[in-house]
Amino acid sequence: MIDLEVGIEVAPKFLREDGSFDFSLINNRKYLLIIQGDDFFRIEETFFMKDSVEIDRIAEPLETKIAFQSLAFENSMADILPEMHNDLGKLATS
Repeated sequence: MIDLEVGIEVAPKFLREDGSFDFSLINNRKYLLIIQGDDFFRIEETFFMKDSVEIDRIAEPLETKIAFQSLAFENSMADILPEMHNDLGKLATS
């Protein structure tokens, strides 16, 4: 949970067994909720805290996992090197 008004992480939380969690947040502020895990796609939700907010989302499970021996990026950037594109393209068509 990130407080977007001041740009800081409020507190990391872990899901309960039933998939629920709760936070004590400051009213009348904008927040970013990020839920991520090894077995499902990442969920991001921006919301404005007004009195009480309940967010219900269902994460899509990952059907398969892929482990790369290596994946090369441009220095200090999130851009994948061009020589990696061919191998990544094979994944998209399989």
